[in-house]
Amino acid sequence: MSEHYQERDARLRFPFAVADNTDGKGVQRIAVTGNAQTWPLPKFWYGKFVYFAVDADGTALTKVQVATATSVQSLTVDQASDAVTSNSSAAAGITVPAGQFIDRALSDGATHLCFRGDAAGGFVEFYLSEIVA
Repeated sequence: MSEHYQERDARLRFPFAVADNTDGKGVQRIAVTGNAQTWPLPKFWYGKFVYFAVDADGTALTKVQVATATSVQSLTVDQASDAVTSNSSAAAGITVPAGQFIDRALSDGATHLCFRGDAAGGFVEFYLSEIVA
């Protein structure tokens, strides 16, 4: 496990958003297009915990799939297996229903956060959910 994983402050669950989005420090809110989308992680996010929420915002969006990768990666809606095991160009990712969230450690070596919605509409929101030294 990474040093960050071991030192995470368990009391910090939903930190306050900051207005300064320089280098991705604040809450990132991105409209879901229905296509595969990628956000490059700032270096200080590597290996840290990220809170990732899905807001359908009253649209046709039903869920998104989320994955981390070492480069831009395309996700396929409802893909059954990961690119590593299926030798495919698409990856499964984890499914997050609208109105739900995940709070997970980023994979070691991950440089991009990749996501794709079932349909266009709604937003994904994410930010670090641990103390940054």
